[in-house]
Amino acid sequence: RHVAKWGGTAWDSVQGGVSSTVMGMQEYNSKLLVYGFFEDFKQGGVTTVCNGIATYNPATGLWEKLVPVGCSSGGVVWDVLQGSDGGMYIVGSFTSFNGIACSGICRLKDGFVQAVGTGISGHFSQAITSIAELGGVIYVGGNFTRLNGFLSKNFAAFTTAGDMVDVGY
Repeated sequence: RHVAKWGGTAWDSVQGGVSSTVMGMQEYNSKLLVYGFFEDFKQGGVTTVCNGIATYNPATGLWEKLVPVGCSSGGVVWDVLQGSDGGMYIVGSFTSFNGIACSGICRLKDGFVQAVGTGISGHFSQAITSIAELGGVIYVGGNFTRLNGFLSKNFAAFTTAGDMVDVGY
C-alpha cells in the first residue's frame, strides 16, 4: 500500500503500508519518516489513524504514529525539514497539527508541537509545499500570499529564531 523497499534484485512490499499518496520519505531516528496525503497505516489487519505522517521501523517491520493526532482532517503533509535548531518543521495544507492551531507550518521539538508564528494565508487552496534551510535561514515555497502576516507571494524566509527575512517583495 503505497510504500515498497528495494531488496537488491526486486521490489518488496512493506508490511501494511499507508492508505494513499506518499509525498516524501526521510530518515528520522533510525526509522523511515513517511508523509503525504494519507489518513492511516495498516499492519496485522489493524488500521491506525495517523493523518499524514508516520514512521516505519525497518528493524521491527512495524509502523508507528509520530504524534497522537497528525494534521487536521483532510490535510496533507507536503514536506519535512530537520532544522539546525533541533526542531522538525512540518509543512503542508493543514489548519492544525496534533491539535495545535497552525496554518501550513509547525515545528515539532522535544515531543511538543508548536505553531510557527501565524502561518500562511491568502489563497483558498493555500499550502506550503517545500521547505529548506541554508545558513540558519528557513525558506518555504508554495501557494500563499502571506507568512506570519508579511506579504510573501508564494516564497518566504525566516530565521530559526522566528524573524522574517526580506526576500525582495
